[in-house]
Amino acid sequence: MHAFHRLRLPELGGGILLAILGGCITPPPPITGEAGVRAAMPFVVPGETTREALLLRFGPPSWTFEDGRILTWRLQREDAGEILPKVRVSFGKIPWSYGLVVIFDAHGLVARFNLMEIG
Repeated sequence: MHAFHRLRLPELGGGILLAILGGCITPPPPITGEAGVRAAMPFVVPGETTREALLLRFGPPSWTFEDGRILTWRLQREDAGEILPKVRVSFGKIPWSYGLVVIFDAHGLVARFNLMEIG
């Protein structure tokens, strides 16, 4: 009895098709300019969005500066364009990595923010 398993043509063809389709996933275009950042992050509005709202959406920040006045998150943009907290990349995903830096005012509202591609 042979220890090797022979692949049949349908199994081999399915594996090749999966490999080809996996390489055809086109990531969304990078986020550029102020208008692109506003379109990608419509839920972050200076003077309106609270620290708590961002903590609920993104979870704990990656880094904190100036006693919590500045929070940063490492984010990724999925193939469909959704921006999520950075996690391990699963097979077939081509995320864009971004850093979100948010500066809060004395009332805990967003004063300024920036979204930067960090690769």
